[in-house]
Amino acid sequence: MIAANDGQPPADDLFIDRRDDPGEVPQRHHSVDVVEHGPQTQTTPTGGTDSERLLPTIGVLLSGGLDSCVLVGRLSVLGYPVQPFYVRCGLTWEPAELAAVERFLGALRAMVATVRDGAAALPCRGEKGQAARIEGEKCLVEAAPRAEIGPLVVFDQPVADLYGGHWSRTGVGVPDALSADEDVFLPGRNALLLVKPALWCAQRGITRIASAVLKGNPFADATDEFFSVFGRALALACGTPLRFLRPCAHLEKAALIRLGRSLPLELSFSCIAPIDGRHCGRCNKCAERRHAFAAAGVADRTDYACGC
Repeated sequence: MIAANDGQPPADDLFIDRRDDPGEVPQRHHSVDVVEHGPQTQTTPTGGTDSERLLPTIGVLLSGGLDSCVLVGRLSVLGYPVQPFYVRCGLTWEPAELAAVERFLGALRAMVATVRDGAAALPCRGEKGQAARIEGEKCLVEAAPRAEIGPLVVFDQPVADLYGGHWSRTGVGVPDALSADEDVFLPGRNALLLVKPALWCAQRGITRIASAVLKGNPFADATDEFFSVFGRALALACGTPLRFLRPCAHLEKAALIRLGRSLPLELSFSCIAPIDGRHCGRCNKCAERRHAFAAAGVADRTDYACGC
């Protein structure tokens, strides 16, 4: 996660909140362009649309949370082929989280197939599945995912030797709904999550890796300086260009939810104390999720175990 210092996306980033008109999808967007790196250059798989073949594949860290799920969906909406990554560290919530990732990707791929099959429209998701209008906008087929989403790549990055008896590994003393955001800080989290996906991408000619990092993130490894320096270090280590993109860095969570309201957000997963694979409804992250949906004015269809 990363905070935008001035409330604007970095100059080299994708904007994921621009128009959903396929005619507006650029061959080049800011400095996100097609870069040739010999025979391993990653391009859109055969069968994509003409506009997709001109756009680079973006690697995306997909945790299964609201932020990364919207990011994957929006990149597909804009025509960018996506290669999703999940990094498993041995934390208590990961089995439920990974299952949610698989469900969300399955639903997203079905939406892509529907669009490519020539469906007339995919309505915005409202109460009880009815078509909805939000802020006077209509969600047509152009606002549905349409670029190919690659198979999920799962990495193991165990942290038992680093975190020891930390609540994230034991499930004891999990920060509740009244806790401060700082209480859910996981030391070195972003560095751990980025290393293996970056090396995997470098080996395959993918030069851009996106994280669903939001405006106002308070953590030490969520600064522009961290991502700039760490990205340069990994690029030097790999001997190939790498760029970490922050397409959501100018957005708060409520705005991101509104942006992704046509996606199956109920399949995303945010809980750090799941009960039988469901959101507990009482932890710090569940509270953040509920408040964000309320602030966005979008129906929260999450299945909370607490019934609240």
